[in-house]
This record gives sequence, structure tokens and C-alpha cells, in this order.
Amino acid sequence: MKTSWLRFAYPVTFCALLVSIGLQVIWLRQLFAAQTEQFRAELEHEVSEAAKQTIYSSLTEKSKRIKQFFMSDEWAQLRQAFDNMKINNVSNVFDYGIDADSGYVEIKFSFRNATAKVRATRAAPKGPQRPPAPSPIDRVTLRRMQQQVTYRLRKLGVRTPLYYVLYTYADEHVAASNLPGKPQAARGFMSKIYSFNLKHAHKYQAIVLDISGVVWYRMRYYLLSSVVMVLLTGMAFFFILDLLRKQRLYADAKLSFVTNMTHELKTPLSTVAVALESIVKYQLVKEPEKLASYINMSQVELHKLTRMIEQVLAINSELEGNISREPELLDIQELVREVLDSLQMRLAAAGTVVRWEPVAEPCFIYGHHGQLASVFYNLFDNALKYGAPLAHLEVSFRLVDEWVHIAVADDGPGMEAIYQEKVFERFFRIPSTGFVHNVRGSGLGLHSTRQTIVAHGGTIYLASQPGHGTTVYLKLKIADEDSIR
Repeated sequence: MKTSWLRFAYPVTFCALLVSIGLQVIWLRQLFAAQTEQFRAELEHEVSEAAKQTIYSSLTEKSKRIKQFFMSDEWAQLRQAFDNMKINNVSNVFDYGIDADSGYVEIKFSFRNATAKVRATRAAPKGPQRPPAPSPIDRVTLRRMQQQVTYRLRKLGVRTPLYYVLYTYADEHVAASNLPGKPQAARGFMSKIYSFNLKHAHKYQAIVLDISGVVWYRMRYYLLSSVVMVLLTGMAFFFILDLLRKQRLYADAKLSFVTNMTHELKTPLSTVAVALESIVKYQLVKEPEKLASYINMSQVELHKLTRMIEQVLAINSELEGNISREPELLDIQELVREVLDSLQMRLAAAGTVVRWEPVAEPCFIYGHHGQLASVFYNLFDNALKYGAPLAHLEVSFRLVDEWVHIAVADDGPGMEAIYQEKVFERFFRIPSTGFVHNVRGSGLGLHSTRQTIVAHGGTIYLASQPGHGTTVYLKLKIADEDSIR
């Protein structure tokens, strides 16, 4: 019974690939979230630096000490805390002054108690109160701030439009914006609110609607490594499964080979044994014609047995398909004629008609007599085994340039196109029911035939159609005329 474990390997492999892909997706999502937060922190830092640079640029008097003060991180933190101070009844005042000799920066908080608040309320005039007029927007400083932020964000790879929102300094109401729609948290980036000049009339916030493209671009090597990892894993699984499948097919072929070879070896031995037994039992020494017939039959079967044994011994030989000793000069037409003569009894018994089409001049090649004889014996044997009753066998020769072309055609059942190359593989036989085929064989004949022809510097292939027979084409190089002389 054939094993069925291989059919479970494919779903297991598919599940393993899905798990591998899923793990890669989870890892990439987590990495994307971490990279996004890191990128937002970098953007925040650049906006903060732009605010410091813009504030420093708005000063009329600049010196080394002033720059060191206004460009320091400590001042940025102090100024941000001062701007964000929002406590009831606490007001803050900022003032600065710079002259030729010195400068000062004053930050002051004012606390009002409840009594003062009541007194102020009583003293307040009656009637409707007008809100204070909004402070004008410093367009020059705003443009400088926008240029600073754009330049710094471009260096980080942001190519999408940069938007801003201006808030009033006191109550942080929206004073101006170039953002389409209302500012809201999205996939992109919204900076903190910063003062960007020393007039402190407005605060600035930078907005980028989408930064996912930049983050994915920064993760491109991680993405590439994940894709390569999944592809390599898939290829590894594919090659392992393909190897297991081929190993299984090879094991099945070996089992089929052993089963069929057992029957193949029994047949010639049984025939020889029966022939010898008949010679002794019926005293055929007194009948020379019958004796010669039985001896010839025994020789054919012994030759067949020898050929099968040589094929089996050549399976693991490093010299398989190579010429075992120095080649000799052969007339290939005479060699093929000798093989046909040795099969005359089988041809006559099968009622096979042989059509012989040689060329007029001899076709000399360099080769090994035994190996080439085995080649044509295999071809004729296949034609007899698979050909129809009273079949026709055609052997023809043609000379083309420096090559002799040989065609061996039969009118057997033929074969499908998908098998016409596979029949030259070791152990392969056209599928049939069970391990024992209707026609016995080892699956080595055509394989050793191709190896021998290739070793002689030639080529071999076949053409066949179901129901229209099979034709095997061989091509061997002709020996030089100088060598023949």
C-alpha cells in the first residue's frame, strides 16, 4: 500500500507560510507604529528649533550672548512653560529690552485675590462690554516661521503640503489658518503650540496631514527584508516538498523495477531451463535441426539476460553512459543487421515484417560494438513488445553532411506527448495499473540507450502519436575518411 503522508505535507506547508506571513505583518505593524512615533518626535524637535530660530531672527539687536540665551534649550523650556501657564486669577507679563550696553528679559506672574476680584467687579462700569480688539498678525515673522519649518521638514523627507494654524496668545482661539477644514488629529502630525516672536500676539502650530508615506519609505529595508524572508521560506518549502515528492516517486519506481525485473529475469532462465531439459529428454542430439533451434533460442535468452544484468550493474557506476574502452571502427549498418539477424526467431514468431532501407555506401563510425549493439537491441525489443500483432518495423539510414541519421519506426500503440521525454529517465515506465505492467520491463532500456548515444557524441529522440506508432531518431558522427583508410 502506498504511503499517504505526503498529502498532509502541502496543507501543513501552506499553514506554515500563512503563519510566517502573519508574523511578518504583525512585526511590521508594530515597527510602523514605533517608527511613526519616532518620526513625530523628530518633527516636533524641528518645529521647536524653527520657533527658536524665528524668535532670534526677530530681534533688532543681536550679539553672541543674546544668541546663546535665546537659542538655548533651557530658554525654550522656560518660554514654553510660561506660554502654557493657564491658572485662574493668574496673569503673566513678558517684557524685554536691549540697548548698546546691556539687555534684560522680564517674566512676571500676577496673582489676584478674591477681594480684589469683588472690588474690581463693583467698580466695573455698567453696560455692554466690548471685547478687546484682536492683535494684528505679523505676516513677516509668520512667513519666516513657515519657511523655517518647511525647510527643516523637507530635510526629514516630508514632501506633502505643510499647513499651519495661528492661535491668539491669551485664550488660544484660532486667529488664522491655511488648513482646509478644522484642525483635528489624523494619521499625520500636529505639533505643539509655539510662540514665534517676542511680541507674543499669536502662537503657531504646524500640521502635516499624512506622514505614512515617509515612514514606509524609511522602513523600506525592513519591508525588503520581510519580503525576501517570506520568499526564501516559500522557496525552501517548495524545494523540500519537491525533493520529497521526487524521492517518493523514485522509491515507487525502484519498487516497480524490482517487481518487474524479478519477472524479467525469470523468463529467460525458465526458457533456457526448458530448452536444456527438452534437449536431454527428447535426445535432440539425433535431430540437428531441432537442436540448433533450441540452442539458438537459449543463446537469445541468455543474451537478453546478460543485457539486463549489465543494465542493473550500470545503475550506480560512475562510467554509466561512457565508452568503457578504446572505440573501434564500425560499419553501423552491418551492426544493426547483426542485431536484426539475432532476433529473426522472435520476429518470425510475432509475424513482424521488417522494412530495411540502407544507404549504398558503408557508414563507418567510431564506437563500442557491445554498447551500440545493446542500443539497437533495446529499440527492436521495445518495438516487438509494444507493437501490434503482425506489426511492421522499419529501419532506415540517411547520410547528411558528417552524420548518419537512423530511424527505427513501428506501428505500435504510440504514446502521449507528455511521456515522450520522460521515457528516457531512469526507472520510468508509462503508468499502468499496479506495480506490474502489462508488458514486462525494467525501465532502464531507453535510459541506458540515451546514455550510450550521448557518450558516442550523438543525439536521440522520439516522435509518437497515440494509435500511430513510434519513431526513434538517432544521429551519430561519421568517421573521417583518413581514419578509414
